[in-house]
Amino acid sequence: MAQSSPDVVALYCARTFFLIVKPNKAKALDSAVKLKQAAEATQKADFIEFAASRLAEIQTAPAGELPPPSAAALNMLHSKFSDKFPNIELGLKLMDYLTP
Repeated sequence: MAQSSPDVVALYCARTFFLIVKPNKAKALDSAVKLKQAAEATQKADFIEFAASRLAEIQTAPAGELPPPSAAALNMLHSKFSDKFPNIELGLKLMDYLTP
């Protein structure tokens, strides 16, 4: 997340990781803010709207740390996506916004 040129895949995946898997509101917020900044730099409305909605999702979470996921929730996610990587796939699609 500290690269000079933002890696939108890493930023999106970090946002999701720190929101769901290893809850840390500060880190999730940081990655979402950087994703929104990267989106704004493209001046592409769809990307900006997407990034803003992901940022709002974290901003509206309760103050303080996010609650840790339950074992049942993690097992459900693992079962549903056992052979897929939806966050990486979506992050890769976001890279399309970086091309002119």
